[in-house]
Amino acid sequence: MAEPASTAEIEEAIRSLTDQDAGRLKRYTIRRLAAIGRAARGKDWEDLLQEGITRTLAGTRAWNKNAVTFVGHLMGVSRSICSEMAEKLTAEKNEEPMSESELIGAAKNPALNPYQLAISPMPTAEEITETRDAVDAIKRSFRDDPLVLDIVSALEEGFNGPEIKEVLGISQKDLETAMRRLRRAVPKVLS
Repeated sequence: MAEPASTAEIEEAIRSLTDQDAGRLKRYTIRRLAAIGRAARGKDWEDLLQEGITRTLAGTRAWNKNAVTFVGHLMGVSRSICSEMAEKLTAEKNEEPMSESELIGAAKNPALNPYQLAISPMPTAEEITETRDAVDAIKRSFRDDPLVLDIVSALEEGFNGPEIKEVLGISQKDLETAMRRLRRAVPKVLS
């Protein structure tokens, strides 16, 4: 397993952020917060980015500098924080207890248990692991290509081409060229 970046390396990466990097992070975090709506609870893009930097410096989120750029790392941390906020809001909505009759019926007849009837749209643990391994292999093969790494991170988020261009601040030609490099390499990486 790769060793995470040191505090000094993280601090240097923070100092090295360019205006273009800051613009990309701002656009990305604004979109993430818009996607979760009320779950953001009034936080703005600066709050989200600051939380990501704080978690990275505190060591609760490790930056593998050999696998992803610092900007890509902060995008991933921002995504995770937004997911946590959305899950917290969902959990709060679902805290309404079942009625006594529902509880009694569920205990006597498992078919009445609403949790037994729900089909999870979530992938299995095995599918998640396989996908994560494939994405990690792709990221390792592009560790020297920060644009492709950022595009892969954006694709993981579910962004489409126009959204990726906007978030990353790149042209259509840059996107198409990077995607061509990615498409050509993926079959080799995953074989």
